[in-house]
Amino acid sequence: MTKRIFALVLVCVMCLGLFACSSKEADLYNKYKDIIDALEEEDYQSAYLAMVELANKAETDENGDTTPETTDPAIEAFQASLVGNWIPSAWDADEYGAVSFEITADGKLVMGDETYPLEVEYEYADSVDYNINDGDTKLYSLDIYIDDDDAYCASFSKYDEEEGYYEGIGTYYLESQYIKVELTADNFSDYFEESEEYVVLNENSFGETTSFWVNRDMMLKSEYGKVNSELSHVALEYSYTSKPYEYTADIENATHEIGAEVEGYDPEEGTSVVTLGNYCGENNDRYGFDYISYYMSNNEGTVWIYSDFGIVRIQGAIYIFNAE
Repeated sequence: MTKRIFALVLVCVMCLGLFACSSKEADLYNKYKDIIDALEEEDYQSAYLAMVELANKAETDENGDTTPETTDPAIEAFQASLVGNWIPSAWDADEYGAVSFEITADGKLVMGDETYPLEVEYEYADSVDYNINDGDTKLYSLDIYIDDDDAYCASFSKYDEEEGYYEGIGTYYLESQYIKVELTADNFSDYFEESEEYVVLNENSFGETTSFWVNRDMMLKSEYGKVNSELSHVALEYSYTSKPYEYTADIENATHEIGAEVEGYDPEEGTSVVTLGNYCGENNDRYGFDYISYYMSNNEGTVWIYSDFGIVRIQGAIYIFNAE
């Protein structure tokens, strides 16, 4: 090949090098790195040999189809782990009618009666972007990654031909990563318990405590680990009895003591309806609901405290992350 041809190749390959500033093009840049390095050294023979070696990595079978070079084992392992049933978040299922789909071992997506081949656009050891087309017609986009909770998460979108962009269908999760538990009045206490008391401070601009809340939540037992709150949806109506008690408090140090029940008041009975979520506990990251909460802003006074928790009705399921 002449120097003029190699100069043209150099321009093209250097353009690929510019694209490498994007993380998704890094693999593409690395693929042509040997050629780039040789051309930068004006070693045209080595550049040519590198191009030949790269071309020989693609083999053509008897049908004329091109088989790409061997994929990184970590990438292959990640994509193999995606096989199974994928389910939408509770919100997407309820509000938008999102339905589950399956990824098969031979690289297809099955949704209802339809089966589509998955075409890899970008692939890495912990994420993959798929295109789902019918010939030249764009249908769907499926981007799968591992989220902060080490859960497999997928963003599924449908192509809007009129608008010319992909519109989100929903967020999906790999069902095999979870244990689904339908909650009932009978099994609720197997999974949930009243938390220890904890305090939430109210402070002024000088960092001084001016008042505080005392809370006890009804939370998932720690032995069960984490719940996917996007998949889980539980509505609960519970009954309670509320009684008044005397208290003394040290506001500055956020300490208090509950004294005797105040006489002359009849207990108040009532019900409350809640939706469970990951907003409980001192760090607002435990799954359950706020059960008991009372406010202290004086050194002494009266607070009404719930007791006699009972379930009136409950509906829904939780998805507990399967650590195995």
